[in-house]
Amino acid sequence: MSLMRISKLNLSFGGPSTLSCIDFQIDTKERIGILGRNGAGKSSLLKILNGEIIPDGGTISKKPNLSISRLIQETKYPEQGSVFEQVSKGLGDIPILLSNFERCAEKLKKNQNISNIKLLNDAERAFEMAGGWKIHNKIKKIISKFGLDGDSEYPKLSGGIKRKVLLAKAMVSDPDILLLDEPTNHLDISTIEWLENQIIEYHGTVLFITHDRRFLEKLATRIVELDRGQLKSFDCSYQKYLQYKDSEILSESKKNSKFDKYLAQEEIWLRKGIKARRTRNEGRLRALEQLRIERDARRSREKNASFSIEESSRSGRIVIEAKNLKSGFDGKMLIQNFSTKILSGERVGIIGHNGSGKSTLVKILTKKDEPLSGQVCLGTNIKLAFFDQLKESINEESTVIENLQHGSDFVTMGNQKKHIIAYLNDFLFSAKRAQSPAKVLSGGERSRLLLARLFLQPFNLLVLDEPTNDLDLETLDLLQDTLLKFKGTLLLISHDREFLDAVVTSIISFDEDGTLRESVGSYSDWMRQKPKISQTVKGSSKKFKTQIRSYRKKNNNLTYREKEEHKKLTDKIEMLEKESASLQKLLSDPLFFKNEKLIVNKTSEKLSEINTAIESLVERWMELEDRI
Repeated sequence: MSLMRISKLNLSFGGPSTLSCIDFQIDTKERIGILGRNGAGKSSLLKILNGEIIPDGGTISKKPNLSISRLIQETKYPEQGSVFEQVSKGLGDIPILLSNFERCAEKLKKNQNISNIKLLNDAERAFEMAGGWKIHNKIKKIISKFGLDGDSEYPKLSGGIKRKVLLAKAMVSDPDILLLDEPTNHLDISTIEWLENQIIEYHGTVLFITHDRRFLEKLATRIVELDRGQLKSFDCSYQKYLQYKDSEILSESKKNSKFDKYLAQEEIWLRKGIKARRTRNEGRLRALEQLRIERDARRSREKNASFSIEESSRSGRIVIEAKNLKSGFDGKMLIQNFSTKILSGERVGIIGHNGSGKSTLVKILTKKDEPLSGQVCLGTNIKLAFFDQLKESINEESTVIENLQHGSDFVTMGNQKKHIIAYLNDFLFSAKRAQSPAKVLSGGERSRLLLARLFLQPFNLLVLDEPTNDLDLETLDLLQDTLLKFKGTLLLISHDREFLDAVVTSIISFDEDGTLRESVGSYSDWMRQKPKISQTVKGSSKKFKTQIRSYRKKNNNLTYREKEEHKKLTDKIEMLEKESASLQKLLSDPLFFKNEKLIVNKTSEKLSEINTAIESLVERWMELEDRI
């Protein structure tokens, strides 16, 4: 069933059309992923659907009484207020009526005269007639469902919690169409997975803009792409869309090449002999003029960014060695007794809940901050580059060029010089945009500016704190490929599961029990190992080794067969633990990951199987031990 249909929709902001003659239909219970380059018009489309922007032309027809709600991309709010007040704003006039009722109640407390009693009665009647108490309970219910504290002050919350508040505000009215603009920004991995489940369970239609590829693949039932003012719909998953897209780009390239070749031939014909044959070739001349018009009107596919890293000379074999680190604030310990050794060429992913201490750990490991106790030693010949997730190092009042390099029209990369405009063009900044103040840049442009500045300096240790926020998919893919070619050492904080899977070779995780743990492999490898290694094997194995020493001193009342099984279990567990240690040592060597992906995956899977077997055998051994 159709909820909304838009026809011949146009929108322009002075340059080429942002939306050009678009036709689009939204049906019930769809989950539509909207894709496009930064600045393609995705957010503008959502604002048109929500009635916030009036298009330049076209028609929009809606189902009667259609309700729509939008989650905005920004988490900053100018006004103060509690979480309850922010969520209630998703319900129209109810917050005003509730606020009026509470204000009248306060007046009556101070002065119990007839006038104030009448005001309170009128306010309560208006609130009840609007279904206020029922809606009041509804707000409390969604706040509880989202795990929020209704009394918390919104401005004091973290970016991730603010995101949940705004989502609750968008969903509290149970809209027919829910519009989500970059819903995963500022969320940690567990909250992103929670959000995925919320959207899957949602009964209405959802349109969402995201650059999180795994989020897209899991949720989207249809892909809509905005490209050069045109909208194209693909009734398929994200992975299928990528296949169609590759085919479409190849077809368009061939078609344009054929067109340009024919146009060039006609231009040569015109220059050679048109004056002598003008009367007999007016038709061909008119056709040539039409070809020129078509070529001028063609909007070429936007170029991709072009990244290259200026690598410093190699560091020593040991890049970072940390021992017994402790850190925290306000009486809360974030890091306790953590030790690690990071070798040259390793690519380490750091994951955990928002506020768990990821950025703190990275700053301590790179000696930007000091721990409460413990020590950090950096290796020899370390050249550090640091990407700041808050982009605080950008000067808002300076232009893009001034933020990149002061006092010169050229930048130096290695032994070569390049004009600063040409260099910024590699990062998708036009000459005009390069002269704009940084304060007008979008989130994606800010990230590209910081990367442009970062990649000018030679380094062999790169720290990236949430680099993927706000980057479009093409730029994200390019950054990913660039990092895979980087031969230095990488510390990466990210909540992008696909990005982590592609880039890192090991994980440091802030687990729910407050401990830091290291594991070898990608994010998916960590997920497979997590319930086995982090909770059972490490703890049970230590307990097993302690208990095994006292085993032979104890008398037991097992059957003969159980006694034999008990003895064999001891040998079997010890053998498997040696095999596990051998595989872990193999996987901890960065050079091992130069092997084919199939070999790496099989080795990782074998390690996971062995650890699962150890867990099972230890449980059986302890079961028999308890009966002794």
